[in-house]
Amino acid sequence: RRECQPGDYTSYLIGLRVLSIDERFCFHSKAKYEFSTTPPTERNVRGDYDIGTHNDLFGFQIGGDYIHRQCKWQWGFRGKTGLLVNFADQNSRILTSAPGDPFATTQLNIADYARRDVISLLAEVGFVGNYKIRPNIILSAGYDLMWVTGLALAPEQLTFDTVPTNEINKNGHVYSHGLTLELEWTW
Repeated sequence: RRECQPGDYTSYLIGLRVLSIDERFCFHSKAKYEFSTTPPTERNVRGDYDIGTHNDLFGFQIGGDYIHRQCKWQWGFRGKTGLLVNFADQNSRILTSAPGDPFATTQLNIADYARRDVISLLAEVGFVGNYKIRPNIILSAGYDLMWVTGLALAPEQLTFDTVPTNEINKNGHVYSHGLTLELEWTW
């Protein structure tokens, strides 16, 4: 059982953070050609473009929170920021079928891999509150936002070059947000 301790409380954190963000982008196309020959000829052609990216981030972060407490309820906010090294890579594969395609002369089967380490910035902020329904039952709610820069995102690796360049676009950023609801029961 928690005793009533009203007032304003702050805390700080310093530490290491690990974050992994992976994506996949798949572009699939199919066509059916009918040639006016005797008898009519029909041919199917296809093309696939698959891209996978991996972002493994590791680095130093600092943060803190502020909580205002009353006997039955409390509310507050928290924040964190970090400078992380992103070990980013991307895999691309282009595969097409040429037989029967009136526009293609050869079948494509291209695989491409690129890797690059970059510095990423992470910023996170959250709001939290709870209400003590009974001495042993607490209802909590929170809302969190996170922003990460310096990412290799799968759709941003898309290129229609038939000659791979082994480069990686690492200028992406992601915004994430989420709601948390919690019911705490102690006995």
